[in-house]
Amino acid sequence: MKKTILILTSDPFSINYEIIKKSQKFFKKKLNNRYLFIGEQKDIGQNIQKKNKLINFLDVKRGTNTKIYLKNCFDLAFDLLRSKKAHGIINLPLNKRFLPGNYPGFTECIADAFKKKGKETMLLYNQKFSVCPNTTHIRVKDVSKNLTKKKIITNIKNIDYFYRNTIGIKKPTIGVMGLNPHNGMD
Repeated sequence: MKKTILILTSDPFSINYEIIKKSQKFFKKKLNNRYLFIGEQKDIGQNIQKKNKLINFLDVKRGTNTKIYLKNCFDLAFDLLRSKKAHGIINLPLNKRFLPGNYPGFTECIADAFKKKGKETMLLYNQKFSVCPNTTHIRVKDVSKNLTKKKIITNIKNIDYFYRNTIGIKKPTIGVMGLNPHNGMD
């Protein structure tokens, strides 16, 4: 059975629409999942939906307030996940100032929406190599006080669960290496 993966087009003022257009080769492949874009379809055009039957679009009108537009996109995606009509979410890059609420990043926003605040894990997944920073969206100077044994164990358990139950790898190999993906923040 094909799983539905949501792709939030996110920040309309970013490179996201260019990324989507250049990802056409990926979507032309025989895919194991169904992809559902959430965002303003006119920003991409009708090409994606017409070229690949595995891709659909939930059109959300942008209007003039980007923060409200993103909140509407997130709410729709979260409702689909809660009702189990979708199995995962990919959020394309966005300017953090457009996040609804007062969140340092999308990871914290989604954790709060699903009442998992403090249990979130950011995993940048690839079939050959994935990376999980042990801290998310914090300043480098705050890493040492936020990096705890409990946080590392939570991340390892979350990653192990993901690989075993979502990817189907019975004994995943997990190495602990990184601290913070956003080390450009002071």
